[in-house]
Amino acid sequence: MLIGWLLCCCMLFMMASFLETAPYYGDPSMHFTSHDEWAETQRKSINSNASDAAGKYVIPMMMVAFGYLLVEVPADAHFKAFVVAVAFNGVEYGGSFDFSLTFPRLMLFMGCVCLPLGPAAWFLVYESKVGPLNFCVYMAQFWKVLQKRAV
Repeated sequence: MLIGWLLCCCMLFMMASFLETAPYYGDPSMHFTSHDEWAETQRKSINSNASDAAGKYVIPMMMVAFGYLLVEVPADAHFKAFVVAVAFNGVEYGGSFDFSLTFPRLMLFMGCVCLPLGPAAWFLVYESKVGPLNFCVYMAQFWKVLQKRAV
């Protein structure tokens, strides 16, 4: 797990030290206007090398994800081993504890732990309602995004 945390931290600090590249649009107002409406100074402010700068983040981000994976998998395994060691280490399971849980009792306990999560999600998470989309409008917007090469 230590190797995973070290890998994660090193890659994140390395990416934090990268120099920030200029954005593609030099003038932020260009996002909201058509290509035909841009002034010549706005056209010159476009950073054509912006897409090349993204490549330097790919490998470090992959290493961050791998480092997190190295941490998360053993952490899950440790928690499960702890639950099994405490819950199923009674005499009837060949252990040395004078108490133990049966499998149905463990499932009841886990269900009780999960029970308040439903109402918490219902009352504490706010989602704004969105009306149904018109398929033709959606596809037209999707086509515009594809033409901008933002994908």
